[in-house]
Amino acid sequence: VLWHGTSAKRAERIREFGLFHKRGVWAAVDPRIAHGFTRGRSSAYSAGSATVVILVDGSEVVPGVDYDQESAEIVRFHTNVPPEWVEYVLWDDRVEFVGERKAHEPRPWGKARFKKKEGQWVPRSHPPVRFDGEQAYGALEEWLRLSIERIISTLGPSAAIEIFSSLYSTVDPWDALEHEDIFAALERLCAPPRRRRGVRLFAMADEPRH
Repeated sequence: VLWHGTSAKRAERIREFGLFHKRGVWAAVDPRIAHGFTRGRSSAYSAGSATVVILVDGSEVVPGVDYDQESAEIVRFHTNVPPEWVEYVLWDDRVEFVGERKAHEPRPWGKARFKKKEGQWVPRSHPPVRFDGEQAYGALEEWLRLSIERIISTLGPSAAIEIFSSLYSTVDPWDALEHEDIFAALERLCAPPRRRRGVRLFAMADEPRH
């Protein structure tokens, strides 16, 4: 997983055409580096900010041929990064999932499978569906609540990208889950997010809001 900071205007084109530059394409291993560059681009060009999250299959690229590791934190691709490698775009106000590629490991939790019935997403298995050894769910909303609680209890205070990536790696199909529903659940279940080095972190509230 690599991170590329850019302007919101340029991110629109990256989402459609990928990344390319005659001198190569740079990406960061540490999201904080990309975030710093994002803020710089936004200030310099007054074009808004965005961070592009790239998922690269290591079997498809060769060190020294397709890319160079310029430092422990920076990778430079010699040619373009195709749009198929773009997995998320982090805008100022939302996280947009745009990719089809998903990392195979680690996958600590099983898939939650849903189907559309009469315009609603419902579990494929007959409810209640086992979530873990003690809990079960009967609707997508219940699974979302249980999943957010599990992610934050496992990771601690979490950034939106960590929550989104965990959710989308364990739901099938991924379009059963709307971004607006995730943000609404975070607002309801979590305390007001606090910032650490410019990144908003979500932690569970003592009492859910209604």
